[in-house]
Amino acid sequence: MPSNPSNLRPGSPIPDLQSSQWGRPPSPPPQPQHLPPVECTECHHDRSTPGHECHWCSECRSDRLLEDFCVTCNKCTFHGCCSCWHCVGCSLNFNSSTTQCNRCEKCSRCCRCRACPSCSNRIADNELCSTCGWCGSCCDCRSHRNGIRFFRTNPIKFHDAGNTGFKLNPSKRYISMEIEVAGMRQRSALVADAVTRWQGSIVEDGSLPPSGYEINTAPAQGDKFIEEITEICSALKNQKAFANAQCGLHVHIDCRNHNFIDLKKTIFLYQKIEPALYDIVAPWRRTSHYCRPCGDKYAKDLEHLRTPKDNENKILENVYGTKDVIIRQKKESKYDQSRYNALNLHSWVYRGTLENRMHHGTVLADVIINWGLLWASIVDYAFESKHTERQLKSLKGDSFQLLVQVAHTDPLKKWLVDRKKFFDENRNSMTDRLEI
Repeated sequence: MPSNPSNLRPGSPIPDLQSSQWGRPPSPPPQPQHLPPVECTECHHDRSTPGHECHWCSECRSDRLLEDFCVTCNKCTFHGCCSCWHCVGCSLNFNSSTTQCNRCEKCSRCCRCRACPSCSNRIADNELCSTCGWCGSCCDCRSHRNGIRFFRTNPIKFHDAGNTGFKLNPSKRYISMEIEVAGMRQRSALVADAVTRWQGSIVEDGSLPPSGYEINTAPAQGDKFIEEITEICSALKNQKAFANAQCGLHVHIDCRNHNFIDLKKTIFLYQKIEPALYDIVAPWRRTSHYCRPCGDKYAKDLEHLRTPKDNENKILENVYGTKDVIIRQKKESKYDQSRYNALNLHSWVYRGTLENRMHHGTVLADVIINWGLLWASIVDYAFESKHTERQLKSLKGDSFQLLVQVAHTDPLKKWLVDRKKFFDENRNSMTDRLEI
């Protein structure tokens, strides 16, 4: 039996502990371990292959091309894992821990906005009152310009029509109007009192003349919508209010029950009737920066998509012009530039309403009511009818005839026909003071 190596004399050579003289054969040299190949879910090559350029996203646990990764957080942008945002001022990307201004979409170094001390909304510095430092909606220093009082109702009041209030307006959707006014020839409180009774708002708008203002009507459904607009427009008429080419009429239709598939059907229908809609508004609206034609842009490459996620990604790309859409950020950004389309789909992402900005400014009750009813008809037709996406996409025939078909009631159909006739006969002789 060999001696214990611990009893070796000092200076003795240390024996090989792995040799056979210690009672066990030498261990074989370690063999390299050959791991099974791991297939990349993006390019389907082995991840260990030299030159493999795909990267693994720890958030969605999938492989993506290097170009789909954010250099700031090292997460993919394809599936929305990246929560970084882009500053439109310095063109740098920032992670979600850095604050972005929800008005100008800039970082704190580039942003020149300030928070109103009253309502906390962020406003451009030059739009705050130099006396009190409040925004135009809250400021009392200039709250009686041209006889009108500015105020904002919060929270928003929704007017229900009840069970029997759908005789003239069969749609159960809430409708709200933004009525832009250029000025008034008489000073009184009639307009402010009427809007207050319906719990709407009167606010400033930087695109209007110094004497102008904007009325935001409270959302109302059924015949309540007609009653509200009739009362407010009666007050506008008594104060001799007027609109000009700087003004617009915007309608909001409640679509909080929509998903992206419902939105896709609405887009297909809108693409078909957009030319007819432009034919019944002032000709200068077609070239206005605030209501650009958008039907073909929204419908681009949507036809053959099937899964809800694919539809969502493509619609957001068509609306915002980029694949890197962080929908959470868009829901917090009221003043996104994508709102300047005739059909504002950013409004649906932000607040759950479809907004149409196409109509020229008017203070006439009949025009405002019928325009609101028409848009409720359009949304109802796409959402509640039995038409499939493919049927709506493949609709044939004249754009105006299709628009008439969509209208809910016979009086609304007649209004469309009369209006088309008027614009066909007078389009070339219209002025910017259009009272229709």
